[in-house]
Amino acid sequence: LGTPTNIVTRIGRDALGSPEWRMMAEGGVSTRGSETDKRLPTAMTVCAASEGDRALLTHDPINAKLERLLASDAVQKQVSKARHLHLACTIRNPKKWTAAIKEIRKHGLTVSTDSGWNPELFGLPGMASLLRHCEFTFPNAVEAKAMTGTKTVEAAAKELARTVRTPVIKLGPDGSLAIRNGKIVRMKSIRVRAVDATGAGDAFNGGFLHGYL
Repeated sequence: LGTPTNIVTRIGRDALGSPEWRMMAEGGVSTRGSETDKRLPTAMTVCAASEGDRALLTHDPINAKLERLLASDAVQKQVSKARHLHLACTIRNPKKWTAAIKEIRKHGLTVSTDSGWNPELFGLPGMASLLRHCEFTFPNAVEAKAMTGTKTVEAAAKELARTVRTPVIKLGPDGSLAIRNGKIVRMKSIRVRAVDATGAGDAFNGGFLHGYL
């Protein structure tokens, strides 16, 4: 969309020759903050579809301690020039991630997160503390209610607003909902002919953050 972007991740040597990684790099996304691990393969995701729903199952041992990469000199150099950090990853250890985010915020960055559907993370000690250091979080309606133990998206948004500064909940064809200055704000979706919703949430996050920045 025109916002300079840097990806921070670990990949295996198998990814370097892949058309996806090459397309991303040639498309203007900087990979200077990423690291290649010779011992482990790149994360693998399988899409399982059944009865009108689908799940994305990811095997990602290479990024088990991704928060350590944020502390590296190469990433810190990139962070010092950045304005925002978006966590599009599984946060396995909230306490360690919180410490890493605190250091990053010293550079003046704002932070957002979208961990996707990971029920084992929702009740982890330290998640609320981590969200207090985030400007935005981007769950969908099902995730928001599961994260907060509430029955409506409005109640979920209000509960999330007790920690994260601006919770933004994705509602599919019904658009999105956020809380700003204590008030619920709704935005209708653009009418489209939906073919496959895979990646739609990440596309929403990217568009929102582009507009924010």
